Amino acid sequence: MQVAEPNRRQALLIEYEILDSFWTHQHQWIWLSGLILIALSMLGMTFLPVGLGSSPIQIPLITFVALLSGALIVIWWGILRQMLNSLQVVQHRKREIEKGLGMRMELYMNMSRQGGGKRGKARRLANEESEDDPDLRADLADFMRSSTIRQGLLPGEEIAWNLVPVLFLAAWTIFWGLVVFA
Repeated sequence: MQVAEPNRRQALLIEYEILDSFWTHQHQWIWLSGLILIALSMLGMTFLPVGLGSSPIQIPLITFVALLSGALIVIWWGILRQMLNSLQVVQHRKREIEKGLGMRMELYMNMSRQGGGKRGKARRLANEESEDDPDLRADLADFMRSSTIRQGLLPGEEIAWNLVPVLFLAAWTIFWGLVVFA
């Protein structure tokens, strides 16, 4: 029994590192793909009408590019939703491992991500995680009162990534409307 406990702890630490690496990789992919989408959309909207001038194929070509861009945005949005869901599973498992090993980082990070707007949800999470540890409950209460957790008017990262595809679909629709009806 003495040998099994260190092996179990080591296996949990390795799993934690793998989950953390996966989370980092997925997070980087989300940001990179979002920035590429934004850059290509902005370049397309800027240079497509300028490059075509008053060509007779301007409207059909811009319609085609707008439809193609819309389809790619919808596909990207679906992939993004799957990735954000997988990141929630990873965060849940990391919290389980941390709780088993007495670690607290993911719990604090999750509470800081929820910010002031979801204080009730953060408080519930803190109560669930610290039900049998009064020291942890006091530490989490202090953390929730600190200025670290207070955020400004900016939306959370997940909300922002849910708005980006909607904004770009609207932008391409308005762009197409301006070109066709102007």
